[in-house]
Amino acid sequence: KNIPATECFELGSVMKVFAALAALEEDVVTPDEEIDCEEKSTYIDGFRVANWKSLGPGLHPFWLVVARSNNVGIAKVTKRLGPKLYQHLRTLGFGQPTGICFPGERGGFVNPPRNWSRSSIIVMSFGYEIMSTLLQLGKAFSIIANDGYRVEPLLVLDPKKNKSSLSRNRLYSKRAIGQIKDILDLKD
Repeated sequence: KNIPATECFELGSVMKVFAALAALEEDVVTPDEEIDCEEKSTYIDGFRVANWKSLGPGLHPFWLVVARSNNVGIAKVTKRLGPKLYQHLRTLGFGQPTGICFPGERGGFVNPPRNWSRSSIIVMSFGYEIMSTLLQLGKAFSIIANDGYRVEPLLVLDPKKNKSSLSRNRLYSKRAIGQIKDILDLKD
């Protein structure tokens, strides 16, 4: 599983990590499950999905689908989640302000299932129909880094008066967090 980091995660790959976490948490996939990524492109529910780079012919483990940012593979797995994808994105903090009480903070947007088109679940798996701030992305990755526990960002004006923003409210299981960390770290 040794893949250079520069090859693995460009900006377009970020939302795939959260779709993968949701799929692992819901037990709709395992890291080693073989996924048919269909070369360069395919049609899923009549909607064309293309990969920026093919993984090659045959089946590929899910961890590689995520590591290589494969649109077809992540879309196929995310379809298994259905509307639960929306619930997970909201749990991670997308589509709502973070609560740091900073003037002008935007809540972002996650298209709710009631407004989904036939292609929504597919394209949301790789970041479309979602608007996010950098702070929301940081909060979501912090949940992964902090073993699945809720993290509340805070604006530090005086480091001497800083209070912890890590709660003991677990949002994701140790199993799913361990699996996504292994994929992100690409451990052997």
